[in-house]
Amino acid sequence: MAASNSNRRRRQDIPEWGRAKRRRDIITKILLTSFALVISAIWLVPFFSGVTTAFKSRAEMSDTNILPAAPATLLFDTDLEDGIACDDVGALIDAGDACVAFFADTELAGRYDDEAACAKIETVSDVKGCELYEVYEVPFEDGSVQELALAISGRKTSHFMDPSNPPVSFDADAYKGGGEGDGNLIAWEGSWRLLDKVSSFAPKYENFPDAVDKMDFWSALQNTVMYSVISTLGAMISAAFVAYGFARFKFPFRNLFFVIMLSTIILPPQVTLIPTFAFWSFLGEWSEKFTDGWGIWSALTDAFPKGTAMGQALAFFGIQSDSMKIGLGSWWPLFLPHFFANAYNVFLLRQYFMTIAPEMEEAAKIDGAGPLTTFLKVMLPQVVPALVAVSLFHFFFAWNDFFNPLVMLAGERALAPLPVAMTYFNELFGTDPTLLQAGALLTLIVPVLIFFFAQRVFVQGVVVTGNK
Repeated sequence: MAASNSNRRRRQDIPEWGRAKRRRDIITKILLTSFALVISAIWLVPFFSGVTTAFKSRAEMSDTNILPAAPATLLFDTDLEDGIACDDVGALIDAGDACVAFFADTELAGRYDDEAACAKIETVSDVKGCELYEVYEVPFEDGSVQELALAISGRKTSHFMDPSNPPVSFDADAYKGGGEGDGNLIAWEGSWRLLDKVSSFAPKYENFPDAVDKMDFWSALQNTVMYSVISTLGAMISAAFVAYGFARFKFPFRNLFFVIMLSTIILPPQVTLIPTFAFWSFLGEWSEKFTDGWGIWSALTDAFPKGTAMGQALAFFGIQSDSMKIGLGSWWPLFLPHFFANAYNVFLLRQYFMTIAPEMEEAAKIDGAGPLTTFLKVMLPQVVPALVAVSLFHFFFAWNDFFNPLVMLAGERALAPLPVAMTYFNELFGTDPTLLQAGALLTLIVPVLIFFFAQRVFVQGVVVTGNK
């Protein structure tokens, strides 16, 4: 009681302008949060559409369903002879000899007398006498809505079956031309095209193994991992050395060199594309003149042929049977430049190095440590968050890099990483967006997992905090 009275007096002590300010702050936070949620939802709509498309079938692309769904159907025996059920026929798909034996003593024996004929049975409705009828939501005059299977469609009157109690048989000819039929079906007046189909959530998981097989996913994944890991190591090691030099060593024109290096950030890559391409083209022609006089490359390529992991690694480094290719058509133009530091990475690491107290280096120097030992054993452990941030930045860049491999690999499809392999895949299956989206989702798995498990260190490195 005393506490409630105290809180009441405290609220009464707050002036009116203070309470109004608090209400404005709360309303502002609600509006900003709502605005951020709306923007995030709009930004995620294309991604959500891509995810749902990856789980759909090709036939569903013309439907209006947002989620992957399969229409509800009723499997009905129309004119199969006694002793054969369509439910049994469903088990014959991909059955081979069992399929031939099943139809051996039936009226369909002549149609399915070998495995080739049975292989054409992809769905139950492919067998003559087995029909799949789609189920619709059918409204009636009393206000009720029933889920019925459309047996015979008509312009004004259509006839349905009750899936929970289907008739044993019906005479389709008796309903043609507006006939009343045999009374085994339910008559409904209206346009059946306006009815809603009954469907259920049915993701097509087989899209993913199909995409893996058709786009040579594992080879492209191996190429992408090698390119990303090697170039990331080069970028991280070179940037750490250069950044430490700019942060701690004093040499003539240090600030001028640092400004020149930073100015390369604003230099568009398109400006250097043609000179870089010409340089690697010349280097490739020059390297091909030096054949394998000692038989080293031929021995390696014979021991590790193409198709094996080591054979893929040899091709990655341009090792051929008679020479070592280091120009266009190999990975050297892609990962080797990253061993010469990047201005953005150097700037990030330099700022981090400058936040570390110089007394730590002075203590190491008193203990007899040289500059290299101090850098490796004292300074590098202090900048692990920044190194992780640089590594992740570059890893994601290399993983998604499309333009550079497309140009520098010069059409070598065996060396194509995932982004370029997706382009080749699009050329073959561009009319099937479900497979394309499934392949695109597969390429996202590794970056998403890495960022999820390293996000705390990544954010800490970007903030650039350190010990003073």
